[in-house]
Amino acid sequence: MTDQKTGKICLHVEESGRGEPLILLMGLGAYARKWEPHREVYEKEFWCISMDNRGSGRSEAPRMEEYTTEMMAEDTIETMDALGIASAHIHGISMGGAIAQVLAVKWPQRVKSLILTSTFSEADIYFKQGLKILSDNVGKMEGTAFAELCNYMIYSRKYHNEHKKEIEAAQKQDEEDPIKMSPYAYRAQCRACRNHNLTGELHKINAPTLITAGDADLFVSPSLTEKLHKGIKNSKLYLCREGGHVHHWEELEQFNKVTMEFLREQKKS
Repeated sequence: MTDQKTGKICLHVEESGRGEPLILLMGLGAYARKWEPHREVYEKEFWCISMDNRGSGRSEAPRMEEYTTEMMAEDTIETMDALGIASAHIHGISMGGAIAQVLAVKWPQRVKSLILTSTFSEADIYFKQGLKILSDNVGKMEGTAFAELCNYMIYSRKYHNEHKKEIEAAQKQDEEDPIKMSPYAYRAQCRACRNHNLTGELHKINAPTLITAGDADLFVSPSLTEKLHKGIKNSKLYLCREGGHVHHWEELEQFNKVTMEFLREQKKS
């Protein structure tokens, strides 16, 4: 693990594995550690670079009202430059997927392929309201209560009903994590999600793309997934039935299998 000083801020980066570079971009409020259940599979065949986005984990957290997906895409490009990476496969989850879209639109030559998980080209009113609830309550609610609110929102009804103990264990792990995100940085990332809108530019994405989504995602509705799928020509869609915003954890083995198969296909092409 290293801290990469870009032209603007210092970002924490973790590297593992060997092979073609695979950039891993996590979502709102999360950082590189959350990639572990996927990275342990990817690193067997790829050079995995998982980043703490600005404001999260061990990266710097500039005091700004809003971070934008464009800013965080620039952070990613500068990190790639620092590591000597000309182009890479990009996998982004939620906000990370929004950042990945910006990379593919603005720096197409730097993107070999895209995996867009639980993500969106724009947030609808319902999604924005969910982000507002989180933004308004971070730092105000007691830590355990805020964690419960987040888990209630990101896991599906089906997973809640069938995996209560697993959710409680994940929540406990988060509560005991010594690395905490500051409320102002969390709010700045919420604004990045709320204001992201690349729907009109999706046609510019030429990289081979796999979109994965849960059809019971509270944040990213099937209509938002379909908008993304239709907007990116020749994109593939993997739909997790009754999956929530974190369907990639809910159906971990299947998700890793599907995404790894896609990545292997891109190595051959």
